[in-house]
Amino acid sequence: MNRRVWGAVGIALLALECLFTQAHAGLLNRQDIEKQLDGQYMVGEVQAGMPVYPLFAKNPASAGKPDLKGYAFESIDFKPIRGYSGKPIDVLVAMDLTGGFMDVRLVDHKEPFFNNPTGTTRLGNFAAQYIDLSLQHSIQVHDHTTPTVRDERSADLQGVNHGTVSVKAIDQSIVVSAAMVAIGKLGMTDTGSASRRRSSGEHYKPLTWAVMVSRGMVSTTTFTRGDFARAFANTRSADADVLATKQPNDPALIFHTALISLPSIGRNLLDSEGWRYLSSSRRQAHALLVTESGPFAGVNELALRVADDLPFIVKQNGKILKTTILPYDKGLKVPGYAAKPPVATPSENSDQSILLNCASATGDPRCLNRKIDSPQTNTPQKMKAYFLVVDKSTPLDPTIPFELSFKLGRQYGTNLILTRVERREFPLPYDFNGWPAKYYDFIDTDWLALDWMKIWQKRWAEIAALAVGLLLLTAGLIAQKRVSATSRRLKLLRTSYLIFTLGFIGWFAQGQLTIINVTAAVESLTGGGDLSFLLNDPMTVILWIFTLGTLLVWGRSTFCGWLCPFGALQELISMIANAVGIQQRRLHTALDAKLKWIKYAVLATIIGSIFAAPSFAELAVKIEPFETAISFYFMREWPYILWAAACLVLGVVVYRGYCRYICPLGAALAAVNILQRWSWIPRREECGTPCQSCRHRCEYQAITPAGSITYSECFQCLDCVAIYQDDQRCLPLIQERKSDSRIITITEVGRT
Repeated sequence: MNRRVWGAVGIALLALECLFTQAHAGLLNRQDIEKQLDGQYMVGEVQAGMPVYPLFAKNPASAGKPDLKGYAFESIDFKPIRGYSGKPIDVLVAMDLTGGFMDVRLVDHKEPFFNNPTGTTRLGNFAAQYIDLSLQHSIQVHDHTTPTVRDERSADLQGVNHGTVSVKAIDQSIVVSAAMVAIGKLGMTDTGSASRRRSSGEHYKPLTWAVMVSRGMVSTTTFTRGDFARAFANTRSADADVLATKQPNDPALIFHTALISLPSIGRNLLDSEGWRYLSSSRRQAHALLVTESGPFAGVNELALRVADDLPFIVKQNGKILKTTILPYDKGLKVPGYAAKPPVATPSENSDQSILLNCASATGDPRCLNRKIDSPQTNTPQKMKAYFLVVDKSTPLDPTIPFELSFKLGRQYGTNLILTRVERREFPLPYDFNGWPAKYYDFIDTDWLALDWMKIWQKRWAEIAALAVGLLLLTAGLIAQKRVSATSRRLKLLRTSYLIFTLGFIGWFAQGQLTIINVTAAVESLTGGGDLSFLLNDPMTVILWIFTLGTLLVWGRSTFCGWLCPFGALQELISMIANAVGIQQRRLHTALDAKLKWIKYAVLATIIGSIFAAPSFAELAVKIEPFETAISFYFMREWPYILWAAACLVLGVVVYRGYCRYICPLGAALAAVNILQRWSWIPRREECGTPCQSCRHRCEYQAITPAGSITYSECFQCLDCVAIYQDDQRCLPLIQERKSDSRIITITEVGRT
């Protein structure tokens, strides 16, 4: 394809983006929020430090100060929870001063099953069930058949049909973001069982300080007097520490470092109130804890250490990350840390309103530039704790290494003109990332307490039935010659399994894999997310694991030929058509080969539009009729029904025409068919020359004239395996049978 063609494609995608892109409601302004809430409240300006809008009474009782009713905020600003599409769902929440939900409105979503007016209304109605509930309620989301029941303490909410992942995302978006606002703006320390149940940081394994240090979750770095003396050698500050010569191995500073924003670390080092405060303050950003102790922690001699507002530097991938210090005065489970230092009473003549005891240093910025009066200079002081929050403009990736260093400055000179400061940096190694972090996170997770695991437990019967079905399929494909020993046996077994695939996997368990799964994964991974949102749909997860595993053995054919509900529907309809005398047409080999490239073009368009025209990608995936035929049982708007019916009619005219020529999911699986490591279909030397029996009978036209199998186009129907064993259809076996029939056995007769 030349440059002009690619240029035209790019221009077309951009044009489609302009055509289909709707106004993004990720950040509503004050007027938008007032409109969303139907003008019930006067909306104030967004608050500094937290993206919330105060809500005031529309008609205050007095002419004085407006009556504050609560706050409005968007969930995406606090906890962007990804739905089935892989994109975050945005919900506008109006919460009163006690943590009650005054109003809840669905602002924006990209959920594929509900990306239409009717579907959006259904999700919006689900979100509206939270009105008049509060963070103190124990909230449970059930399926669409369970009616809503609520009382003063609990609420059982009715889910949405085909929307398990979507409503779970809405649920978490509302409650988790509301809990963060309640802590940050309302000063609530207990946000109720609902928020605790959903907070990702609540599920952790209690660990001792010694265990955390041994695992590397907390690193310890000690600098001696000699280390600092050598760093400042040959400078004007070389002899600042008079004890360095006599006691070079004595500790000067001892640092403890931890990535406190990781739940497994933060929940163990902070008390419950401290963890909620940190989570609310940092929101989506990561935070580091650095504690320091030792003689230099509270030294008041500028020649030994100059106070620094931010004495640490964080780097990743060679770039300095912007950090700020978070004041913290809550519980910290680090040996030697004083939780809440006493506050000294200021004297009458003092011009300071508050004098802090900075020797107990809490990380308060007011202490960082203050000299500490101690009875003896250069003696050990109590521990000081710094909470470094990494700015979202320069985000920290906790899964890869980063560099943390400590800055030490020493002042020399005798007056304001000659005074100078020498500075040196000292590394604080921290290696809790990569596989060690993943390993410990895995073994420490309380899996049974996770929300998605509860869904799996609830659907145990469906999971068991699917597992049995997959085991039977695996056994049948391994013993393919037995399954296809006779054409009658193969037809019976295959028809039975296709009915199971369509009826149970598709219509009952809603286990239809789709290109939406692929686009959602791409969207999430490229957006810095993960695939955890899929865990709320156990059927999809199990089928994808099985499909990816069988790609190594049998290629794409296992799913496309046996486990795709829409493919099963096409094939069953073709069987019925054949029974009434309607036969599918076999296309010319050259035309068939060209048409098979269409599905790759469809796939490329969908994947490319994710980056070039995201809104068009949402429309492009509608080329799949799976939602209409399988998820919604043909109960949908007429254009979708018409397209699904056209795809099924195509299968009556050309055998499984949609699967072979249009399906983008089939193209995605065929594209990675190179992973297949076993040519599992048995072949003879005579296959292709002279025998062409299998090729002419292959409905998918996946056998070349030379007799080889094009596995990327094979659907594993086993028809050719049955022919391979049939001495009535396989030419070599026919010849062998006829040859045997021509042999005349001569028996020697005794002479007379």
